[in-house]
Amino acid sequence: PKPTAYGEFWIQDASAAMAQMLLAAVALGYAGCWVEGAVRRAEDSIRRILNVPGHLRIWSMMPVGRPDDDQPRVDKPDLGSVLHVNGY
Repeated sequence: PKPTAYGEFWIQDASAAMAQMLLAAVALGYAGCWVEGAVRRAEDSIRRILNVPGHLRIWSMMPVGRPDDDQPRVDKPDLGSVLHVNGY
């Protein structure tokens, strides 16, 4: 990552790319999971395992596989209990 005259945008770019890859995986019948926080803590180890050059960053990873159709959906809270408008 290199800053530009307008600032650093590689994190936002990488995040947008990951979101699009997750959507593409689902569209193709796969499932994925965006793994980010644990990756940053283990970045040096992951870099060595995957032979990633030192001048590149590993911001996140996405394991992809076939979804288990038998998994029950987890109930989500009612929107009114988690939505805040113009304040908390």
